[in-house]
Amino acid sequence: PNEFQSLLKEPKGKINPLFRKVKEYANQRGITQEDIIRYNIGYCDSGHYANRIIIPSYDSDNRLNYFIARSVFDEEKFKYKNPPVSKNVIMFENQINWNEPITLVEGVFDAMAVKRNAIPLLGKFVPKTLNDTIYKKEVKSINILLDEDAQDQALYYTMQFQNQGITTRNIKPSDKDAGEMGFSQVNTILKESKQTEFGDIISQKLAGL
Repeated sequence: PNEFQSLLKEPKGKINPLFRKVKEYANQRGITQEDIIRYNIGYCDSGHYANRIIIPSYDSDNRLNYFIARSVFDEEKFKYKNPPVSKNVIMFENQINWNEPITLVEGVFDAMAVKRNAIPLLGKFVPKTLNDTIYKKEVKSINILLDEDAQDQALYYTMQFQNQGITTRNIKPSDKDAGEMGFSQVNTILKESKQTEFGDIISQKLAGL
């Protein structure tokens, strides 16, 4: 947004309560100073996205391809305001090493909790651009870490990727999503998880009946 201001620069002059509120919100979500620098996180204090933390996404050429605008106030009815552009993008693409295992998560806060090679889907479905790139880049290993209510989609993509010869691990979370669990717990789960086999998929499907 035109009103975007970086969280790295505290406004000069009088105390800015919104800046402090956004910093407090970021801290509560486990966002570190390193994350603020890495993702160029900011906020807006006016305009259409006022009172929201702004998390930009950049493509492989470091061009802005999307951004998330999340209210920092709990009483706000509409938590997110999406920009009027297509979601058919690869979020945080400039952060991705396609030669290493990638982790697919639902939201940007989930990705920041994983920290390493994580791509937010902005929902439960893999965008076509991302799907095509996974095959084009010949990705060898994928972790799928979607929320508990998205396991139907997670199992679908697990079978799809495995059928293409990609080592896939579908990691079913507990009652918390990745963003709520935080870096330490999420990465412990990633390290301990094993490749999902066909029998695991059948068992999970039957358990869900």
